[in-house]
Amino acid sequence: MARVAHPIILCLSVVLLTAFGGPAQSSPADARPASQVNAFLSAPAASRTSGLGGRIDVFQVSCAGTLQQNFQTAGGPWVGWRDLGAPPKTSLTDSPSASWTSTGSRLDVFVIGLDGRLYQRTWTVGSGWSVWVDLGGALAIPGYPTASWTMDGGRIDVFAIDVNRKLVQLTWTKANGWSPWTDLHSPPVMSGGSPSATWTADGSRLDVFVTSTNQHVHQMFWTPSGWSTWVDLGGTLGTNPSASWTAPGTRLDVFGVDPHGRLNQLTWTSDAGWGKWATRPPPQDGAGSSPSATWGFNGQRLDVFVIARLDEKVYRQYWTATTGWTPWISVD
Repeated sequence: MARVAHPIILCLSVVLLTAFGGPAQSSPADARPASQVNAFLSAPAASRTSGLGGRIDVFQVSCAGTLQQNFQTAGGPWVGWRDLGAPPKTSLTDSPSASWTSTGSRLDVFVIGLDGRLYQRTWTVGSGWSVWVDLGGALAIPGYPTASWTMDGGRIDVFAIDVNRKLVQLTWTKANGWSPWTDLHSPPVMSGGSPSATWTADGSRLDVFVTSTNQHVHQMFWTPSGWSTWVDLGGTLGTNPSASWTAPGTRLDVFGVDPHGRLNQLTWTSDAGWGKWATRPPPQDGAGSSPSATWGFNGQRLDVFVIARLDEKVYRQYWTATTGWTPWISVD
C-alpha cells in the first residue's frame, strides 16, 4: 500500500537552492510575516501551555528552509505566520518539534538542519527568542525530532532517528545540562520515520512511539525503574505518530495518517487500557502530513493539526467531552 507522499518532495528544488545559497536570515528580535505560508515541508508541530492565557503555538519549516510560527491565545484569533529564520550555516529540513513548560515561562523548538545536526531555539518571558544552539548529532534526513518537557520544567527529552535508522535520545536536566546521545534500540523505522514522545504531568512516565517498516505503531515507555520493552500497537499508518498525555495521566492518545490520507486515533485510558484504532475524516480530500496532537493541561480539550493534501494549508480540529470533535478549520 502506498504511503502518504512525503511533502519534502514538494519543496525539494527550493531547499536545494537554499542549501547552496543560504536562506534569508531574521533577527531573533525581528520576526517578520512569512512569505510562503502554504508551502511547508512536512508536519506541523503544536504545543499548548496553561500559562499566558492558555496559549497554543504551531510551528512549521518553509520551503525556504526557515522556521515559521503562528499562535493563538484563549480562543482568540491566530496572529498569523511569522518567520523565525534558520541557523547561520545551514537551512532547516522537514519538521520542527515544540514543547512548552506548563507555566508558560519557556518554549523550546528543535529542528534538524540540512547538515544532519539538531538545532534548538528557546523563547522565555522577558527575553524573547534566543539565538540558535547547535546540539550536534548525526541524524537522518528526511526526519524530525520530538521533544517533551516534564511539567515542573526540570527535564526535557529529545528523540530522533540517526543515520543508522536507530532511535536516539538526548536529555537535559537542571542539574547536569545536556547528556550524550543514547541509542534506544528501536524496531526498524519506516523510511523518513520520526518518533513522538510525551511525558505524564507528574514526571513519572515518558512514552515514545515510532512507525515501523510494517506500518505498525510501536511503543516504549520509561519509569523510574527504567525502559520497558517495545510493544507493537498495530495500525496501518503511512506517517509518523503523534502522542499526548492528559495532565491527570489517565488518558493517552496516539494519532497517525493512514495510506489513504485519513486520520487514525488510538486511545489508552487508566480504566480500560488500549482501545481499537478509529478512523476520522480528514480535511478536504485527505491529510498530506503527519499529525501533531496536544492536550490542554486541564485535560478538557485535545487539539490535532495536519496539513491538507489539496491546498497544503495547516488545519486544526479539537475535541471536548461536551461537544465532541469540531470541523476542520484552517489556521492560515
